Amino acid sequence: MADGYEWDPQKSYDCYRRRGFSFDRIVDFDWTVALNIEDRDARGEYRFRAIGPTFDGAFLSVVHTDRGETIRIISMRLATESEIKKWRRYRE
Repeated sequence: MADGYEWDPQKSYDCYRRRGFSFDRIVDFDWTVALNIEDRDARGEYRFRAIGPTFDGAFLSVVHTDRGETIRIISMRLATESEIKKWRRYRE
């Protein structure tokens, strides 16, 4: 796992099998320009959805929670077109 992050290895593997990338991809995510919004589906903990680009130009949607100094990745996928539009409006 990357420094500052943690995740369930099985969820990361499932992501790799379904989407072609694992949670290790988080190291390419540009947090400095990400739109970070509270995830309304959270159950019992504060969860957030971060939408933003990676350094190679892809856009990700990352559900995460903060655990002290560590970010726990809950899920990750390519962002939808509507999420990318929302991010672009946020950046204007």
